[in-house]
Amino acid sequence: MLFLKEKPSNLLIALLEGNHYLSQLAKLAGCTYVYVTNIMSTLESKGLVETEFRGKFRVVKLTQKGKELALLLKQIKEKESS
Repeated sequence: MLFLKEKPSNLLIALLEGNHYLSQLAKLAGCTYVYVTNIMSTLESKGLVETEFRGKFRVVKLTQKGKELALLLKQIKEKESS
């Protein structure tokens, strides 16, 4: 499952803070723009995120389903680190 991998789960958790441009997410995750674009396309097809264009840039936000999953992933990561 894609969202159980480290970077995709970190991207979902980062989106809990609010909407982000794809380039911002790439910097946060320490990966390429292309990688983030591919991950977000997959997550969008699963109904976890939505993307919209603001000018020529794409902005990503969590759906309700995505928020619920991101919160669970965040709790797991917090328990794992303590």
